Amino acid sequence: GMERNEDGDCARHRRDRRPDVIVDEDTGETSNMEMLSQIRLRGGGCGYSKQGKDQIVAVEGVQIELKEMNECATRMARLLDALAADAAATPTPALPIVPHAQRLPSGERGVSLDALRGLCDWLKRKGDKHLAPMGYICRGEGFDHSVCKLTAHTGLSLVESLRRVAEREGVPHADLFGRGRNFFSYSWDGSTPAALCEAIERALADKAAEGGAAAPEFTWIDILTASQNLLGGVYRDPAVTREADPEGHAAREEDVNGMIAGALEAASELFFFAAPLLGAWDAPAHAMLVAERARPPQPWRRRGPYPMTRGWCLYELAKALEVGLRLRVVLSAADRAGFERMLVEDFDEIAKVLGEVDARAAQVTNADDRQYILPQIEAIGGLGAATATAQAALRRWLADAGRAAVARLPAAEWAASALPNNVGGLLGFQMGDLEGAE
Repeated sequence: GMERNEDGDCARHRRDRRPDVIVDEDTGETSNMEMLSQIRLRGGGCGYSKQGKDQIVAVEGVQIELKEMNECATRMARLLDALAADAAATPTPALPIVPHAQRLPSGERGVSLDALRGLCDWLKRKGDKHLAPMGYICRGEGFDHSVCKLTAHTGLSLVESLRRVAEREGVPHADLFGRGRNFFSYSWDGSTPAALCEAIERALADKAAEGGAAAPEFTWIDILTASQNLLGGVYRDPAVTREADPEGHAAREEDVNGMIAGALEAASELFFFAAPLLGAWDAPAHAMLVAERARPPQPWRRRGPYPMTRGWCLYELAKALEVGLRLRVVLSAADRAGFERMLVEDFDEIAKVLGEVDARAAQVTNADDRQYILPQIEAIGGLGAATATAQAALRRWLADAGRAAVARLPAAEWAASALPNNVGGLLGFQMGDLEGAE
């Protein structure tokens, strides 16, 4: 019988009754499992040997262009094919196959834009999963190609696992993975792979236009750069406790603090994906960052950018600013399309939403995340300081965007437009910049 994926589509390859044999459904040809990665990586039998045409897809209600797959993106997709074959044939080990001390440094786990394009195209071929939430891409129930499923046999991050495949097969990867000069902060619930790819492409284009981008540029994205199975407790053993066996316990946990510190040390900019800029949405039924704070009854309507309500994102924002990274607020395609109008018509509302940032009202996907986030927030001054830092940074971004919009206003529209007064009010009354307000 033919295996089907979660969407009911026929899988191109199925396992034969003989061990380690793959049958191509299109040709009936058989391949040894050990050779499948090489076949795919060398350009045969993988469906990626020809570059596709540019495609237009809808992301958050706005049509964007998915760029044509170049050779680099195609190579990324083939590496994913090979990793999926490895994952299907290899059992989950008791521990990650590489100890923490020997892993690729966190700051070197950045991905290029072409690598992201290759990932998006690969996920699209799995049933349009490039439009699924990032949380589902990470560990979606029933999704056989989630990051957790692809990396359970290594215990490493997706980037580390793909690099191992590339090095085993002699496939060049210097244009796929490298030092992450950009740290991408976003919400798993409010983002999709396609939206992330589009947002990072825009951020890199803006950075290049300012003369600040190197070639190639790599971006650090947590789902791809952290071991999601270590974070998910896959290798934990109740018999191995922190008190009785500190070393054994540490081997079964992701080194979150060291990982974040290494990523921020490598980066020069924080890309903060502030989507949606305006609008209300139902908050997920997640725990509060502060355990003593009760979560409002469902449905709980929140508004503004998802990352402003997430414990990890607010910590990343405050920490990144503390260590000197430049903040680059990145908007979604939908918000960018109407940003000029929003600045003129909804400036006060945007300022109000950004002023509602409160680390004490943040949520976390897992209650266990508190043990990582709260001590780090305390080290930079506590929840109040993190809140103040985030509010000040986002207000400064809005003020800069507003001043740029004022500069673009035709002289004939100055008298009728409320924008100059709104920007002046933000600078003078909320930020204390009386000189800038003039």
